Amino acid sequence: MKHSSVVQKIFVGLALSLAPVEAQRGYQLSGDEVVVDLAQHWRQWKIPAHLAHIDEAGSVRTRQLRTVYNVLEDRTLRRPIIINTDDPRIGTIDSTMQFDVFGEPIRNTLNELVFDYWVRPGISRVGSNPQLAEHILDGDPTTFWEPDPRDPIEQWWIEVDLGRAVPVERLKLQFVGEELGDPFLQFIMLLSRRQSALLHEPNSRIGFQLFIPQDAPSTTQREYIFESEHTSPELPPASGVVSDRLLIEARKPSPEWTGKSIETIRIVITDTQGGRAEQITEKAWEELSADERGDVVYFARDVAGREEPVD
Repeated sequence: MKHSSVVQKIFVGLALSLAPVEAQRGYQLSGDEVVVDLAQHWRQWKIPAHLAHIDEAGSVRTRQLRTVYNVLEDRTLRRPIIINTDDPRIGTIDSTMQFDVFGEPIRNTLNELVFDYWVRPGISRVGSNPQLAEHILDGDPTTFWEPDPRDPIEQWWIEVDLGRAVPVERLKLQFVGEELGDPFLQFIMLLSRRQSALLHEPNSRIGFQLFIPQDAPSTTQREYIFESEHTSPELPPASGVVSDRLLIEARKPSPEWTGKSIETIRIVITDTQGGRAEQITEKAWEELSADERGDVVYFARDVAGREEPVD
């Protein structure tokens, strides 16, 4: 009995003395395996503190480096891409000539100059009035893009490329003040997490998803704010009324993920007032100047409800 008691005490003592030693090594030996699964193990390892941390359960977790900012304010971003065709490219592609160590232009086996290509945020495609397209991103409330009324409505669209797929938590569309023009009567948005460098790429290749921002045509709403289904705590309060129409991510990658992954945003006008007249009250008509009132035409209505102009 005494011998058994001594052995038991020695065994416990050895176990207690080995645990700190293994913790100091940063691992535990288990048969033919080296096990690293405790917080005290990981603390012996060199970990870039700005990239990872050890949680209470002893697991190594990456640090969240995401921050909330206006993507279109960072116009310095450039992402390298590879282009192997001379077909027309979208408007957000820039190119630089490649040079060798002697400063001479590099040519390929066909004696053609070799270029590096980059994509940046901006207007990638536009169906009408391209000379005004950049105004949609300049942040100036007195400038704007509008389609040319002489173009068919099928060309009334504009496309913004964010330069890369980003998790968009808020998307805001702002129309000019009443003194400068009218908002789009009715429009839709096509969203995609992809983009193509080719100007005339079919929509199906870009993989657009339809987003309907309006319940009905509107002549008065000049601001639209949409938010993703899940937003981060760092997202500042919206400056206006947020729509109940959410930017929904089809497949949520992880519980920590916020925002809808988007690179390409295409705004398509589907209806316009065009030359339609607007009915106003008699008081409003009387307040118009003489040259704005137009002519007064009287109609006579018969018993069947038909109307005919009378002198």
